[in-house]
Amino acid sequence: MALFPASALRPGVRKREVFGWAMYDFANSGYTTVVITAVFAAYFGGNQRIAILSTAVLFVAGLLLLLPIRMERGRAAALRSPA
Repeated sequence: MALFPASALRPGVRKREVFGWAMYDFANSGYTTVVITAVFAAYFGGNQRIAILSTAVLFVAGLLLLLPIRMERGRAAALRSPA
């Protein structure tokens, strides 16, 4: 099931490019979230122990969420490539 029809794209734009920009935006929003919640908290709040803990929790959560996706994509790419 497609999220949008191919006719919604401008001429010359491939769905792969749109997906790439969507993944960039997704990753960038995660980076911004970490900076706002952890780095700004340490800088403006002064409680560095909480800031370090929140940074660590967000980092581990990001790894737990994104690592399986990356591993699956790597496995699929290895299966596609000629040996």
